[in-house]
Amino acid sequence: ALVQREKSLGAETRREVQAYSTALGSAFDLALRREDAQSLINQVSRAPKVYGILLYDATGARTIVSDPLSTPTPAPAHALDQVLSTGNPISLEREIDGQLVYSVLRALRGPDGTATGVLEVAQALSIEEEKAGIRRQVALNTATLLVALTVMTLLIIHRVVTRPMERLLTAVRALGRGDLTHRIPVGRQGGELAALAEEFNEMAANLERTRAEVAREAEERVNLERRLRDAEKMAAIGHLAAGLAHEIAAP
Repeated sequence: ALVQREKSLGAETRREVQAYSTALGSAFDLALRREDAQSLINQVSRAPKVYGILLYDATGARTIVSDPLSTPTPAPAHALDQVLSTGNPISLEREIDGQLVYSVLRALRGPDGTATGVLEVAQALSIEEEKAGIRRQVALNTATLLVALTVMTLLIIHRVVTRPMERLLTAVRALGRGDLTHRIPVGRQGGELAALAEEFNEMAANLERTRAEVAREAEERVNLERRLRDAEKMAAIGHLAAGLAHEIAAP
């Protein structure tokens, strides 16, 4: 996003400077003839899109500078010579007072059409503020996305992992207390925890059946022992009765 925005801002800046230069060319031709160029460039340079305006004479010497600039570095001599010799505008990137700018150099023509000087319109290429805004927006979007993903992840974990684990822990504790009737509710979401809950329920059911069988067998054993004791008592009574009958019958 930063790279694409920087490219688009750079292209937009170049188009704007070229448009300013084209629009101001004829006005400066007239202003130079009327000798009020300084007033005109001061007014134009107050526009927020214009960093500075410089005028050069036919020899390439700097003659007029817009008010915001003090003693700016002049444009390269070869660029000024090219514009004066060919009459074609050129554009370049350079520094003015330590500021990187995009400049358009355009020839100024007199009444006879000859080049009488050069007009330079410069616009700052600093897009750090725009880039910082994009960085802040990207950071805010990223932070918002991370918060949303974190909340969603926590909710999903709580629903899919935490709550089933809590139910499983409760069931294990109930089983440890001897409550074999406790069962874990199994939802329809499936997964490993659901399979684990089903296995736990099956284990608890098996343990409950085993305990019921053990209890039944223990009860049958107790009943059998009771009947055995009763039989032993009856056998002892019968033996005693037989002895008494013999002793009574003998005399």
